[in-house]
Amino acid sequence: MTDLVRPGDSLQYGVTTMNQARTRAAIRRRRLPPGDLQNLDVLEKSNRAVLIHEAAQHGPVFKVEAYGRFWVCVVGLDVARRFIKSVGESIRPVTMDLEPLVPGGFMRQMTGDFHRKYRQRLGRALSQTDLAGQVGVLEAITRQHLATYAESQMPGAMRTKLSDSLHAMTTDLLLHILFGAEPGTDYHGRLILGYAEMGSDGLAWTIGDPQTRGFSTVAETVRDRCEELASTAQTDFGGLAFQAFGDGGLDDTMLGNLIYMVEMGRDDTTVLFRWLTKYATEQAEYFSNLASCVEDPSFKTRARAFVSETLRTDQSYRLLRITTSNVMFDGYFIPKGSMVRICMWESHRAPEVFDRPFEFDANRFVAESYGASEFTPFGIDQHQCPFAAVSVLMGEAFLRSLADTYVLSPLGESQAVRGPYHWEPAPGFEICLNRRDH
Repeated sequence: MTDLVRPGDSLQYGVTTMNQARTRAAIRRRRLPPGDLQNLDVLEKSNRAVLIHEAAQHGPVFKVEAYGRFWVCVVGLDVARRFIKSVGESIRPVTMDLEPLVPGGFMRQMTGDFHRKYRQRLGRALSQTDLAGQVGVLEAITRQHLATYAESQMPGAMRTKLSDSLHAMTTDLLLHILFGAEPGTDYHGRLILGYAEMGSDGLAWTIGDPQTRGFSTVAETVRDRCEELASTAQTDFGGLAFQAFGDGGLDDTMLGNLIYMVEMGRDDTTVLFRWLTKYATEQAEYFSNLASCVEDPSFKTRARAFVSETLRTDQSYRLLRITTSNVMFDGYFIPKGSMVRICMWESHRAPEVFDRPFEFDANRFVAESYGASEFTPFGIDQHQCPFAAVSVLMGEAFLRSLADTYVLSPLGESQAVRGPYHWEPAPGFEICLNRRDH
């Protein structure tokens, strides 16, 4: 939904500053993309639409300076898709360096046949995993965490933050989907301990001894579980990892990627659930209609429309790439080491595609379908998120549990803020959960 990256991280392709880019272009008698915006990282915190204004002034491809570096921004899904196809292997996704733990690194940064091999393995494992049969378990997980959060609001109880509750919820959901772990089991408990050591204070970008120990705990626990299921012919749900294991594809690279898909995915999914919760409090009529049709076949359509509109308006933010060599695109020179930002949030506000593009309206996804050239919240190239359907399924389970059980009212701050990686509801945003009378 968005590439998580710390812009200050060192990157193997070097740092290209604005002055370096201008010098390299002048030497080659090439022109850089238009634009002269400075300090995007600062300006964007107060003006979320700043890049929409830049695109209106300069066109869909333009340059900015952010974090002391030269960036090229691309607005518009068709232009972005054409850019990625044009430059081919001369760009790479920007993400964590997992090489110290995972041979070959993170799947989103793999290239060529190596990437295709693991992408296909993951696709097979996903297709063989009976997620539809696990919907009841996923809903039970969401209901339990919501009940715990509601209980923390009782007089005299220790108050739990919504973000903490949702983080624990999304962790449990992903541990079940990927590793077949159900809360309350010893297996689940060992995985939680391993992940706690990997990132006790959130996602750890530097791989140190704690991350190595935690990673080893999770890897050994998952392998032991897969071997146990295979040797005893048990019919217990083993998650995506067991399907990969049975296919002979759970090597160190695949398992390492699955482990970090949980580690990174739970943070991303937590923000998605926070947005869903925020809009559930603001879209009272739509949410009330959801509550009235939880047992009706139309619920799935309406819930998934709500998730899609949330992805469009807030969660699908940007894709980051770095050029590994000098490239030309639409007559513009983009030097090696440039940061390229595919502007998903801005692209999903095209007025020719979405009526009232800055308004939240889930009914637009009920009334019509949008093609990949109009709406693609999980990426636009061969590195797009393979868990798109999983994310929507989790969002649907969350909304069903929320709508079926509770009436919501907002508490605390309601405005959006620029977080470490993307925009998100304010840290002080909380909700009051009151049980619904059926």
